Amino acid sequence: IQLQSELLDLKSAIDCVAEGVVVESKVEKGKGSVATILIKRGTLKTGDIFVAGSEWGRVRALVNDQGIIVKSASPSCPVEILGFSGTPQAGDEFIVTQDESRAREVAEFRSRKLKKSSPIPSSSSMEQMFAKISDGETEKVPLLIKADAHGSSEAIRNALEKIKSEKIGINII
Repeated sequence: IQLQSELLDLKSAIDCVAEGVVVESKVEKGKGSVATILIKRGTLKTGDIFVAGSEWGRVRALVNDQGIIVKSASPSCPVEILGFSGTPQAGDEFIVTQDESRAREVAEFRSRKLKKSSPIPSSSSMEQMFAKISDGETEKVPLLIKADAHGSSEAIRNALEKIKSEKIGINII
């Protein structure tokens, strides 16, 4: 990859608004929601206001891959960010915004959009689902995965999808 990037003269702008992707996120005791971000373009600095998926925040601290607190992160640098309003999902886009009101607006819009498309069943539908399973009407069971980091939940999901059964299947929510 490094050879190809040199031959193709691939470069990323460092003097623009920072953009990246969430690699992993978790909640740490004493720190709150923490996410590892891979910067794709621009330079991320302490104090920047950002949106990541349906969460927003202000960069309180940047910690590089060696555990050292840094003041800024340039493209291709993975950094751990403190200052999220909640925990974003792995794979969410990370974008720095100009002001806090814009960040809140974008995060609220994305949150409403996620809630509308959420496939999580209510408790009454859970009772109906168990009745259908006992009657033999359904062949798939909805399954919710809970993990401490979103990257590890994806690994669990992949392992569960490989399990095959003739009687019943799973629908991972």
